[in-house]
Amino acid sequence: STWGLFPLLQFEQMRGLFNSYIKMNILDQKNSDFTAFARKTTNIDDPNMFVTNFVVLALLETWELGEISLNVKSLNEAIEAILQFKDQNKPDDVLAYSFWRQEKSGDSWRASPHNLVNLVNLFPNIPERLKPLVEKQLGGLIFVLEKVKELKNAFNIPSDADDSSVNLALGALLKKLSNRLKGTSDLWFKHNQNVEGYLKTLRKYAYRPFLNLTEDSQNYSKHADQIDPRTYFVLAEYVDQVYKNATAEGRTPKLALSPTWLMDLDEELALFPNVVVPFHTNNVDLSVNANVLFGLTLHFLNVDRGDRQKFDIVKDLYVDIAKFLKWAVERGVAFERPDLSLVYYPSKFDFYWFLARSYAALKAEKDLPFPEMEEVFEILSQLLTTTATNQILEEQGNEGYWQEFLGNYAGKERGEDRLFATAVALNSLLDIWRNNQDTPTAVKESIKKGISYLQNNVLNCQSSKQNAFFSGSLKTNSTFPFFYPSTVSHFINGTEVDPKTADQSYLIQDLIYAFKGYTSLEQYQKMTQEKHFGTPMYEFKGFNQPGGIVFPYWSSPAITYSMTMLAYAKYLHSGL
Repeated sequence: STWGLFPLLQFEQMRGLFNSYIKMNILDQKNSDFTAFARKTTNIDDPNMFVTNFVVLALLETWELGEISLNVKSLNEAIEAILQFKDQNKPDDVLAYSFWRQEKSGDSWRASPHNLVNLVNLFPNIPERLKPLVEKQLGGLIFVLEKVKELKNAFNIPSDADDSSVNLALGALLKKLSNRLKGTSDLWFKHNQNVEGYLKTLRKYAYRPFLNLTEDSQNYSKHADQIDPRTYFVLAEYVDQVYKNATAEGRTPKLALSPTWLMDLDEELALFPNVVVPFHTNNVDLSVNANVLFGLTLHFLNVDRGDRQKFDIVKDLYVDIAKFLKWAVERGVAFERPDLSLVYYPSKFDFYWFLARSYAALKAEKDLPFPEMEEVFEILSQLLTTTATNQILEEQGNEGYWQEFLGNYAGKERGEDRLFATAVALNSLLDIWRNNQDTPTAVKESIKKGISYLQNNVLNCQSSKQNAFFSGSLKTNSTFPFFYPSTVSHFINGTEVDPKTADQSYLIQDLIYAFKGYTSLEQYQKMTQEKHFGTPMYEFKGFNQPGGIVFPYWSSPAITYSMTMLAYAKYLHSGL
């Protein structure tokens, strides 16, 4: 059911899925009790696969540690539900998953979040005479109310590397536990046999800024060097560094990073509008890349262990992701520009945990099957036990909690996401340090304080279980891609658009706006000084900007509870 701004509406739920709700980051100038109440009570049920995957993984890991009993019937219902999210536009057995279930539309399939579509259909056009009243009462929400009718096509997203990789990881964990969960494992692999097809899909759509310098490119999309302008803004320094290091050593520069979407421009336009890649261009998200690394790590440790032929499909991607994420952490990108680097994950602690769990999986192995895995283990070990640990510790409050941004602005701290942030930060530290005899005293004390905070608050009915586990890409004015430099700007029909002279009337759904190839950092920095569509780049001033965009985020109490259980189970077995 849906409450708050949408009273008395009933929405569909799906058997086997854990509840997930779309909320709005509703703000006002004073951080009033009214907006806090609106954030708390406005829940739009959203049956998606992603939340259930994370809850199931947490439950399986906690059960594996012997700290809970497992309801196998409920587990199988969750697995059966997740299987319904396979991408029907791909061959049947390829392990590729969509965030929402799909339904047939003509000759193809499109994502179909019925609750969102039905809600959009209920929204009337706001008469001009009522707009001042609506704006006075709801502030920035009028932006959403006016634009909500345009959102339908935004729901028609393709399958993605994030959903697919966490399911690759889920299958690997079920394989690891197959002696105890044979029926569940068999059910999963009956419907996910073609992992090689997924690995080739990842390879095909990987972002490769030096594609024009690559000789062996027949396995890659011809658009592999084309990326969201927001992504290139984040990556410009790193891409330039890779290029200059390679040329200084007489090597051809190479770089492969995971994209978000498992589709390129030509394929999208062939299926458009049934399938729409947001802004018609792919992007690179730190958290998505960390999840891809995790999925590949678990898979090649537990399923295709030692299969050199399959691993070779993604070996460059595997190592390049680890090197890139090391640079990102050391550079502080997730703290400096979470709006652009964590495209779909406003929580920086999500990112650190996603990265730490790959390290924990590698660390638990006595012998790693490939030298590339040894290399990645060394990269993560050096990174996570130093820079990343220090960054996490610095964020902890005196009372033992960590927090993100929900409810914290205008001089008030409501701490609406403290339990979630604390649980995820603790999982990060525990994955890095458990069973390590050299754990620094500061880390031990930090973990104990965090565990104590969870114990004292998680079962308190007054404590908020909210979280912004993930979101859409548009969260602040700084997240609009059109105000960043580009080298590709044209309508779907091919008509060129010059962003230096065009105004914002050109910003319509048919505009393809991207950055293609490599540009030196010096030249790119000059490009950032120019206006695009009459607008300079916005500064990022945090996610809580009254009067700005009222952006949606996905929240699930089940995530908070399951992450808390997992953290506590790890702590009991940590030796700390």
